Amino acid sequence: MSKHVVFDRGTHSDVDEIKRFTSNTWRVGYYNDLYRTIGNTGTMDDYVDKIIEKWVEEGSVYVLRVDGSPVATIHFDKLSDGSIMLGGLRVDPEHRGSKYGLRIMQETIDFLRDKAKRLRSAVYSWNTPSLNLVKKLGFHPIDEYEVYTFENREGTTINIVPSIAEYSGRYRCVLVDWKYICSEHMYQIYESYRNNFIVDSANLIYFDQYEGGIDFVINDSDDVSSFIDENRKLDGRIMFYVRKDISKDLTFTPSSSMLIWEFTYDS
Repeated sequence: MSKHVVFDRGTHSDVDEIKRFTSNTWRVGYYNDLYRTIGNTGTMDDYVDKIIEKWVEEGSVYVLRVDGSPVATIHFDKLSDGSIMLGGLRVDPEHRGSKYGLRIMQETIDFLRDKAKRLRSAVYSWNTPSLNLVKKLGFHPIDEYEVYTFENREGTTINIVPSIAEYSGRYRCVLVDWKYICSEHMYQIYESYRNNFIVDSANLIYFDQYEGGIDFVINDSDDVSSFIDENRKLDGRIMFYVRKDISKDLTFTPSSSMLIWEFTYDS
């Protein structure tokens, strides 16, 4: 008997099922060995089960249903530059191999055709299935951030102080709040995240301080090595996402990298 497959917006009635299959995303099948190897880097900490209710409330999550039950999910985020950031692509581990990941991405591309000129997605270098998927669908890489992870159980406790001044660097695209946004008017981006930026003439750094650690996204810096040295001994898990263009002189070893992919609709 053929299965009834539907792509539509996620609802509150889907939340429990989505939480069930996203709570162990990286600990099943292909990803299990990877999790044992690099799970402590933080890049395999899933978040979908923790934020899915908010996404449903916003109306920004879509699902692929098979015979009425969600088996895959994806999140849309409209960016200020008119693009749409895709994230939270998850497939129920019980249905891996059924090509539902490909199906929900194809449905997403078709659905958003008249809503944006470009789609973007961030994929970790270790996520081979997702990398193969975006390549197959015609996405192309536009940027990359290397990931450096430090774990300190008794490190220095400090609150990072945000600051915003005039940025005169060469980059007009930034990774902020896990969205890759491009703008000729950077100050508009700073205004949206003014409590999470360290910006001056040569530095363009986004940070997210949370219970248990801090993530730094170094979009630009005149001295990346010194910045990492100054902050890597803070308390908790300290992660630095460094734009690859400016990471070549670092002596630290990256735990992985995050690639930014873009899909452009034909005119």
